[in-house]
Amino acid sequence: MICILEHDARFIRKLPSDRTFNETNYEIIGINDPSMATRKSKLYHDKILEGTQFFQPVPTIDEFNVPQGLAGNSAYVIKPEGAKKLLQAAKEHGMWPNDALMCKQIIPTLGVTRNFYTRVQGLRSTTTL
Repeated sequence: MICILEHDARFIRKLPSDRTFNETNYEIIGINDPSMATRKSKLYHDKILEGTQFFQPVPTIDEFNVPQGLAGNSAYVIKPEGAKKLLQAAKEHGMWPNDALMCKQIIPTLGVTRNFYTRVQGLRSTTTL
């Protein structure tokens, strides 16, 4: 498994061991504080903190027809099985922006940690003008 970080992700605490991530069935796991990183970020943040489990499913913040995934896709841990599912989804649906393709409607093994390990710095995007 590997940790994927966008250019503006900043660690705010040390990640737990690989073994901790291996103990969950989630294959792609968001580790980012959703604040200022996604749509309805306060609702997303609060729904995570309402949960009591260390690993939990991606929160539902919209109707089912709206892609819902990781907060900004800014920082996540991805296992080999999750990477295979993501590549298969790209092959099946076409290459969409990662925050639309990597959503729980297409990849149901998305999860988040209750603890946040990174935060976005709010730097200018390198992919949009």
